[in-house]
Amino acid sequence: MMKCNQCGAPNADGRDKCYHCGLPLPLVMHIKTKSSNKAPWIVTAVLAIALIIVAGITLSRRNSGTAPQVPASASSNSQVPQTPQQSSAQQYPNTAPSQVNREPTATNTNSSSSAVPVASSSVVLPNTGVIKGTVTFYFNSNFGNKPDVGADVWLVDAGVDIPEDCFFSATASSRTAYISQREINGGQRVELPIYMHTSVDGNGTYEINDVPSGQYTLIIQSKHTIGSPDGRAVARDVVHRIDCNQVTVKAGKTSDISHDFGMSTF
Repeated sequence: MMKCNQCGAPNADGRDKCYHCGLPLPLVMHIKTKSSNKAPWIVTAVLAIALIIVAGITLSRRNSGTAPQVPASASSNSQVPQTPQQSSAQQYPNTAPSQVNREPTATNTNSSSSAVPVASSSVVLPNTGVIKGTVTFYFNSNFGNKPDVGADVWLVDAGVDIPEDCFFSATASSRTAYISQREINGGQRVELPIYMHTSVDGNGTYEINDVPSGQYTLIIQSKHTIGSPDGRAVARDVVHRIDCNQVTVKAGKTSDISHDFGMSTF
């Protein structure tokens, strides 16, 4: 291939004149074009080498027979630290009574209730005891006594008594109970700090664990009886019948304070 020196047009070998400008070709010089056919075989060679390398790595992994190590996850069966079983009774941050480590007593301000200290196999904390019992009421002649399910049990200061002409008010979530009468203290209510509270379960039983040693009043309020046991309508029992018990808790001991509320007046 020849290139015209005048116009730069390419001409075939053997021509005497430039086909574009017509000048004699002796004035042109022979040039060699660069070949563009080298690139394809170079690219092919590079791809072939890459495929060989990838194939070699794949075969090496298969022949090794080992899988990548994955950090073991925590087993679903791992043991969870067990915490000591807590009492079902609510404990409130009130200061425990000062009467501590006195001789055990369990007397009832109402003659119809019983309070018999008994030994217990319950595990208790040092310097603490357990109070438990069964609470029932008279249903009818066919069924007799039934569990007083849902009856409330409060633990308050020792020496507390609720006269018949006074009203008693407290809730399961309250930390203070109240005794009030119009003629007492000009209508002011007497406040009682509640140390612990629980409710009677479906079997008619209750239990308060981890009670610090000392003297207390245990107040049980029925859920199924109203009015006094002798059939009168008194302020104390107008909502539900109430029973008060004096009890002393000794370390490692269990006191059984059970009570039958009898038949409801209304």
